[in-house]
Amino acid sequence: MLTTPFITFLASLAFFHCSEFLLAYAFMRHELSLSSWLVSKPYAVAMAFALFEYWLESWLLPGWKIGSGGMGYLAWSGLALVLLGEGIRKLGMFTAGGNFTHNIRTERHPAHSL
Repeated sequence: MLTTPFITFLASLAFFHCSEFLLAYAFMRHELSLSSWLVSKPYAVAMAFALFEYWLESWLLPGWKIGSGGMGYLAWSGLALVLLGEGIRKLGMFTAGGNFTHNIRTERHPAHSL
């Protein structure tokens, strides 16, 4: 059953991955690849566990996820933290501009500046 918190979770994931890819496209187009979507095997395993946790909590503690208005206090709190974290991350990406990359650097790139 698709509940409001679950749809919100899926929408948050979609926004995260699409915005990460678009910002990588905007700032580091020459490094763009499939890995710019930030999906890997360990990430897929983590998401599988997140889905399992969601359904387990929904089954054992339904009032935590689904309140009278569609979302309970825990779901609203989680959404607020997601939005705060995304805002801080995206602000950092915009601040870094052309120095932003998803690829971890092990040595200084000639065009890199702080």
